[in-house]
Amino acid sequence: MLDNITPIVVVATGLNFSSNKKTGNMIQTYIIRQDMKPTDAVKLGLDSSICGSCPYAGGQGCYVNVGHGPLSVYKAFKNNRYRTIERKDYTIFQNRALRFGTYGDPAAVPYLIWFNLMKVGKVSKYTGYTHQWRNLGENWAFLMASCDSKKDLKQANAKGWRAFEVITDITLAENTVICPASEDGGYKTTCESCGLCKGNKSKAKSISIVVHGSRKNRAKESIKKLA
Repeated sequence: MLDNITPIVVVATGLNFSSNKKTGNMIQTYIIRQDMKPTDAVKLGLDSSICGSCPYAGGQGCYVNVGHGPLSVYKAFKNNRYRTIERKDYTIFQNRALRFGTYGDPAAVPYLIWFNLMKVGKVSKYTGYTHQWRNLGENWAFLMASCDSKKDLKQANAKGWRAFEVITDITLAENTVICPASEDGGYKTTCESCGLCKGNKSKAKSISIVVHGSRKNRAKESIKKLA
């Protein structure tokens, strides 16, 4: 949906169990190109087809190490290790928490895919974030607006979005709280148990998280350019 050209695929993993420390036992969804390794897409600057306008794309500080999870998922996909599921099969997601876009922006995927997963699949809780919020209709506001500055956050809130702001230190805007599942939030909960990052489906404040991951220094550089 981001360039109307590139063939992509959504792969759901962890249907039996997911051991992610921060998110908990959530089903993970990887949005990847079908035609090249995620590592090559990043190296060549061609990951915009699944990451859109994200300022961390192209190796500019994304917290996701594409050489780990995304690459493993891509290889398994190419080796036909995953089965395709139809809408009628979405009940396998019933009463599970779902992470929209473990890697990749959910807005790269047709809206009805996510809508049906939530409704037909009877997903209990979910998280989702998009950098494409400036160009999306209000029906997409079930996601959090990914923001990289106080200016972004203010604009997103004005457009009716709850925001998820990446910050370089604990300096919170008036209408935000620190992510309680993060290190700076004291690991008080997991994303699975928390349930705050579900866009306008929650009436809570916007969320802030201190930049993290193995590439956090590169991400900080990107954030400073955007400030």
